[in-house]
Amino acid sequence: GAPLQEAALQASRRRQSARTQMMVSSVAVKIARVPADTSLLFPTNARRLTRFMMEETYGGCRPLSAAWAQRGVLDATADSDFYSRLAYYESMRTEGRPRGSIFQALAADGSLCGFADVGAHLWLPNDGVHRLPDSEDLQRLASTGIGADGAPKTDVVLRPYVSNLVVSSSLRRCGIGRRLLAACE
Repeated sequence: GAPLQEAALQASRRRQSARTQMMVSSVAVKIARVPADTSLLFPTNARRLTRFMMEETYGGCRPLSAAWAQRGVLDATADSDFYSRLAYYESMRTEGRPRGSIFQALAADGSLCGFADVGAHLWLPNDGVHRLPDSEDLQRLASTGIGADGAPKTDVVLRPYVSNLVVSSSLRRCGIGRRLLAACE
Protein backbone atom coordinates (compact mmCIF):
# COMPACT_ATOMS: atom_id res chain seq x y z
CA GLY A 1 0.00 0.00 0.00
CA ALA A 2 0.83 3.61 0.64
CA PRO A 3 3.66 3.02 3.19
CA LEU A 4 5.53 0.82 0.68
CA GLN A 5 5.14 3.40 -2.08
CA GLU A 6 6.39 6.15 0.26
CA ALA A 7 9.40 4.05 1.30
CA ALA A 8 10.22 3.31 -2.36
CA LEU A 9 9.94 7.02 -3.22
CA GLN A 10 12.27 7.98 -0.35
CA ALA A 11 14.79 5.33 -1.39
CA SER A 12 14.68 6.63 -4.96
CA ARG A 13 15.29 10.20 -3.73
CA ARG A 14 18.28 9.03 -1.64
CA ARG A 15 19.78 7.24 -4.67
CA GLN A 16 19.25 10.35 -6.85
CA SER A 17 20.81 12.56 -4.17
CA ALA A 18 23.82 10.23 -3.90
CA ARG A 19 24.24 10.23 -7.71
CA THR A 20 24.02 14.03 -7.77
CA GLN A 21 26.63 14.30 -4.98
CA MET A 22 28.98 11.97 -6.90
CA MET A 23 28.52 14.06 -10.05
CA VAL A 24 29.19 17.31 -8.17
CA SER A 25 32.42 15.99 -6.72
CA SER A 26 33.55 14.63 -10.11
CA VAL A 27 33.04 17.98 -11.91
CA ALA A 28 35.99 20.19 -11.03
CA VAL A 29 35.09 23.79 -11.70
CA LYS A 30 36.55 27.05 -10.54
CA ILE A 31 34.19 29.94 -9.77
CA ALA A 32 35.65 33.36 -10.61
CA ARG A 33 34.48 36.90 -11.27
CA VAL A 34 34.38 37.89 -14.95
CA PRO A 35 36.57 40.98 -15.48
CA ALA A 36 35.34 43.96 -17.48
CA ASP A 37 36.39 44.16 -21.12
CA THR A 38 38.98 46.80 -21.98
CA SER A 39 37.96 47.21 -25.62
CA LEU A 40 34.53 48.24 -26.85
CA LEU A 41 35.43 47.06 -30.37
CA PHE A 42 36.57 43.62 -29.20
CA PRO A 43 34.63 42.80 -26.01
CA THR A 44 35.99 39.28 -25.51
CA ASN A 45 34.38 38.55 -22.14
CA ALA A 46 30.99 39.98 -23.10
CA ARG A 47 31.07 38.10 -26.40
CA ARG A 48 32.07 34.85 -24.70
CA LEU A 49 29.15 35.14 -22.25
CA THR A 50 26.75 35.94 -25.11
CA ARG A 51 27.83 32.99 -27.26
CA PHE A 52 27.61 30.61 -24.32
CA MET A 53 24.18 31.88 -23.25
CA MET A 54 22.73 31.72 -26.76
CA GLU A 55 24.06 28.24 -27.49
CA GLU A 56 22.99 26.79 -24.14
CA THR A 57 19.60 28.52 -24.14
CA TYR A 58 18.53 28.36 -27.80
CA GLY A 59 20.93 25.91 -29.41
CA GLY A 60 22.39 26.31 -32.90
CA CYS A 61 20.65 27.69 -35.95
CA ARG A 62 21.06 27.15 -39.68
CA PRO A 63 23.10 29.88 -41.44
CA LEU A 64 21.15 32.31 -43.63
CA SER A 65 17.82 31.33 -42.05
CA ALA A 66 15.36 33.72 -40.39
CA ALA A 67 16.46 32.38 -36.99
CA TRP A 68 20.09 33.07 -37.92
CA ALA A 69 19.23 36.71 -38.76
CA GLN A 70 17.27 37.15 -35.53
CA ARG A 71 20.13 35.57 -33.62
CA GLY A 72 22.50 38.21 -34.98
CA VAL A 73 20.33 40.94 -33.49
CA LEU A 74 20.02 39.10 -30.17
CA ASP A 75 23.79 38.52 -30.07
CA ALA A 76 24.54 42.20 -30.64
CA THR A 77 22.05 43.27 -27.97
CA ALA A 78 23.39 40.75 -25.43
CA ASP A 79 27.03 41.69 -26.24
CA SER A 80 26.23 45.33 -25.56
CA ASP A 81 24.31 44.51 -22.37
CA PHE A 82 27.08 42.30 -20.96
CA TYR A 83 29.73 44.87 -21.89
CA SER A 84 27.76 47.62 -20.09
CA ARG A 85 27.11 45.47 -17.03
CA LEU A 86 30.75 44.42 -16.70
CA ALA A 87 31.92 48.03 -17.11
CA TYR A 88 29.36 49.30 -14.57
CA TYR A 89 30.22 46.62 -11.99
CA GLU A 90 33.95 47.36 -12.43
CA SER A 91 33.56 51.14 -12.15
CA MET A 92 31.44 50.83 -9.00
CA ARG A 93 33.94 48.38 -7.49
CA THR A 94 36.78 50.82 -8.28
CA GLU A 95 34.84 53.61 -6.52
CA GLY A 96 34.52 51.39 -3.44
CA ARG A 97 30.78 50.87 -3.95
CA PRO A 98 30.45 47.32 -5.30
CA ARG A 99 27.09 46.85 -7.00
CA GLY A 100 27.40 43.43 -8.60
CA SER A 101 29.43 40.87 -10.51
CA ILE A 102 29.14 38.22 -13.14
CA PHE A 103 30.56 34.95 -11.85
CA GLN A 104 31.75 32.24 -14.21
CA ALA A 105 32.27 28.52 -13.71
CA LEU A 106 35.40 27.38 -15.51
CA ALA A 107 36.34 23.75 -16.22
CA ALA A 108 39.90 22.56 -15.60
CA ASP A 109 40.75 23.28 -19.26
CA GLY A 110 39.54 26.90 -18.88
CA SER A 111 36.33 26.42 -20.85
CA LEU A 112 33.19 28.17 -19.68
CA CYS A 113 30.61 25.82 -18.21
CA GLY A 114 28.26 28.34 -16.58
CA PHE A 115 27.74 31.86 -15.29
CA ALA A 116 25.43 33.97 -13.14
CA ASP A 117 24.91 37.72 -13.00
CA VAL A 118 24.00 39.39 -9.70
CA GLY A 119 23.59 43.10 -9.19
CA ALA A 120 22.00 45.69 -6.96
CA HIS A 121 19.09 46.74 -9.16
CA LEU A 122 16.54 49.44 -8.61
CA TRP A 123 13.03 48.14 -8.16
CA LEU A 124 10.78 50.52 -10.09
CA PRO A 125 7.25 49.66 -8.91
CA ASN A 126 5.47 51.98 -11.37
CA ASP A 127 7.11 50.13 -14.26
CA GLY A 128 7.11 46.73 -12.53
CA VAL A 129 10.78 46.13 -13.44
CA HIS A 130 14.25 45.88 -11.98
CA ARG A 131 16.81 48.20 -13.61
CA LEU A 132 20.55 48.35 -13.20
CA PRO A 133 21.30 51.93 -12.09
CA ASP A 134 23.91 52.54 -14.79
CA SER A 135 22.72 55.97 -16.00
CA GLU A 136 23.24 59.25 -14.13
CA ASP A 137 19.52 59.64 -13.37
CA LEU A 138 19.21 56.11 -12.01
CA GLN A 139 22.44 56.43 -9.98
CA ARG A 140 21.12 59.63 -8.41
CA LEU A 141 17.83 57.89 -7.68
CA ALA A 142 19.70 54.94 -6.10
CA SER A 143 21.90 57.14 -3.90
CA THR A 144 19.48 59.95 -2.94
CA GLY A 145 15.97 58.64 -3.59
CA ILE A 146 15.30 61.73 -5.76
CA GLY A 147 13.86 61.11 -9.23
CA ALA A 148 14.65 62.95 -12.47
CA ASP A 149 11.64 65.19 -11.79
CA GLY A 150 13.18 66.30 -8.46
CA ALA A 151 10.53 64.54 -6.37
CA PRO A 152 11.38 61.93 -3.72
CA LYS A 153 10.65 58.34 -4.74
CA THR A 154 10.16 56.48 -1.47
CA ASP A 155 8.98 53.23 -3.06
CA VAL A 156 12.07 52.83 -5.27
CA VAL A 157 14.76 50.71 -3.59
CA LEU A 158 17.97 48.86 -4.45
CA ARG A 159 17.47 45.10 -4.32
CA PRO A 160 19.74 42.17 -5.16
CA TYR A 161 18.72 40.65 -8.48
CA VAL A 162 20.10 37.48 -10.03
CA SER A 163 19.81 37.17 -13.78
CA ASN A 164 21.23 35.08 -16.57
CA LEU A 165 21.96 31.93 -14.59
CA VAL A 166 23.16 29.61 -17.36
CA VAL A 167 24.87 26.21 -17.05
CA SER A 168 26.09 23.97 -19.85
CA SER A 169 23.37 21.47 -20.75
CA SER A 170 25.86 18.60 -20.39
CA LEU A 171 26.71 19.63 -16.82
CA ARG A 172 23.29 20.46 -15.41
CA ARG A 173 22.23 18.81 -12.15
CA CYS A 174 25.86 18.63 -11.06
CA GLY A 175 25.77 21.50 -8.54
CA ILE A 176 27.36 24.17 -10.75
CA GLY A 177 24.31 26.44 -10.60
CA ARG A 178 24.23 26.03 -6.82
CA ARG A 179 27.90 27.03 -6.59
CA LEU A 180 27.32 30.04 -8.83
CA LEU A 181 24.41 31.19 -6.65
CA ALA A 182 26.56 30.72 -3.54
CA ALA A 183 29.16 33.03 -5.13
CA CYS A 184 26.40 35.55 -5.83
CA GLU A 185 25.47 35.62 -2.15
